[in-house]
Amino acid sequence: MFTRGWGGKTPVQHRRGLRLQKLPTSFVVPTGRLPLTAGRVTFIRRVSVAGTVTVLRQSFRVGKRHRGLYLRLVVNTGRGVLTAYLNGRVLKHWPHKLLND
Repeated sequence: MFTRGWGGKTPVQHRRGLRLQKLPTSFVVPTGRLPLTAGRVTFIRRVSVAGTVTVLRQSFRVGKRHRGLYLRLVVNTGRGVLTAYLNGRVLKHWPHKLLND
């Protein structure tokens, strides 16, 4: 269960044995907007009674026959597409514009 690098310790036990490392005083935490990288983000959502799912404050219509089921929703940030999967099979595709663009 525990990795060999931790010597059979739990994560908490391993962390307790480490020395605290401090950031240099010149380090500045970036607070501005970071660029969005092309990739995929996965969400698990339950279909509402109305037959919709909500991802990133946007609702998408799936269909009432799927209500109550859990779907895997994958946002492809490079292509701008949201894909819904049910039991590993593609259920629907939607164009997806990220709100922070």
